[in-house]
Amino acid sequence: MPEKKTDTRPAFSFVICPDSFLWSDEVARLLSAYPPARGQWHKKAYFGDEEPTQSFFSEFNATGLLGTSNYLLVHHAEDWSAKSWATIDTMIFRLGSSCWPIFCLEVPWEKGKPKIPSHIAKGKCLSIAQKKGWIWQREGLTEKTVRSYIDARARNYPNVPKEAVSELVLAGNTDARSIENELTKLSLYYDGKNNLRADDWSLTRDKPVNIFTCMRHIMDGNLNACLAAIQDDHETEKVFFYLLTMFDREVRILWEIKTGVSTLKGPSRGYKDQAARAVSLKTLARAESLLVQAEWSVKSGASGIAQALDTLIVSLCDLFAKKGA
Repeated sequence: MPEKKTDTRPAFSFVICPDSFLWSDEVARLLSAYPPARGQWHKKAYFGDEEPTQSFFSEFNATGLLGTSNYLLVHHAEDWSAKSWATIDTMIFRLGSSCWPIFCLEVPWEKGKPKIPSHIAKGKCLSIAQKKGWIWQREGLTEKTVRSYIDARARNYPNVPKEAVSELVLAGNTDARSIENELTKLSLYYDGKNNLRADDWSLTRDKPVNIFTCMRHIMDGNLNACLAAIQDDHETEKVFFYLLTMFDREVRILWEIKTGVSTLKGPSRGYKDQAARAVSLKTLARAESLLVQAEWSVKSGASGIAQALDTLIVSLCDLFAKKGA
């Protein structure tokens, strides 16, 4: 669908993309491109797991007497019912100048097109947005586009060597937020370091094998085997940050599978399905919390990397040893 350009602010907008990190960048661009007449935009967030209440629609008629302008950011707007969208189609014409609804459709893609629910696809709201050019849509990152994306994002981290960026591409990660986290960690790792070797952060074949083996032992709750998998690796800092990134990705994938929103395909899907059945959402939530705590402890200086790595591995193995508990 071609995107038309306009000099005036859209009355409302659609951002259609399954990757929230990508569409959040577009929302930030829109807000910067179209500042309000006075003051700044104030965010009011709404979520698709709860149908819009009257307070949402009352924003449409807000006059902004206090000089405030609100943008209504709707996460997972595709989850709102046909009845709610019928109301939106009716009331969208009542929008005041101080209100800007931004509907985020976080839907998967098939055959190059987003799978938009029919009651939205056939509605007046989306039809108007199509005619006016008020839609931004992206499929998300794929194997074909991830290289150029990582290269572009890496320009924001000039201290990260090109070799490390190339190895990040080879890792095959297509989650934009995870990629950004990895670039941030690489930047922190290289901050202030001199005389870097080309392989200083090498994700060469032997390194990922140790990490993935370690991850597998963690999922099995096997502490001794996990420690044995990394005992000969003296690059503690690299192991710590790489484990953080890769295990965070694994937890997110399993969470999406268990909640029915995963679009993962290919040979790895069968293994992931089996792994997801073996754990509970509570276990995955706790694992994510442990990862955040470990990263915070290092960045805040509360603990050293070696100590944080040991604590993380012990805690994760103990957690997954309990499986679905």
